[in-house]
Amino acid sequence: MSEITFEVTPKQQLSMLTRIVVVYGAIGIVYVYLQGFTLKRPFLIIFLVMFSLDILPALIAHIQYWIANKNAILKIDKEHQQLSYATPTGTQVHNFDDIVLLQHFASYGGGSWYSFSEYRYFKITFKDNNEIIVTCLMVADIKDVFELLLNRKAEKKLSAVAFIK
Repeated sequence: MSEITFEVTPKQQLSMLTRIVVVYGAIGIVYVYLQGFTLKRPFLIIFLVMFSLDILPALIAHIQYWIANKNAILKIDKEHQQLSYATPTGTQVHNFDDIVLLQHFASYGGGSWYSFSEYRYFKITFKDNNEIIVTCLMVADIKDVFELLLNRKAEKKLSAVAFIK
């Protein structure tokens, strides 16, 4: 059987949020160890800046991606060159040949230290003008495997944060 199934899982969501939890958890632990439980104004200012520039964009992207793919199941059948995208409102089935545009949306500095740097998604447009969005919450290592699964190259679009448009 050559069919591969993808869906949003708690494990994949946690893996995407790991950077926030580990980095900012470690900073919090070090701060409490050094300063105790008293909040100093400089720390609070630094935290608010980091929250605004790093944590908040990652959380917004995460929520967008979860909304885009919640309760959806993507099945890719390499043998029959077909994909199926099922949601509670219906199922789309397309041949790979029906794909007219494959776009890969990613953040500048992918793989850098930013909490949102690994958030990315693909938008697939078909001959019948239907579109589906497949995010990194649905497909682990999406940047490395998705083009291989569909056997086609994606047009890469970069932005500061890869929010769904």
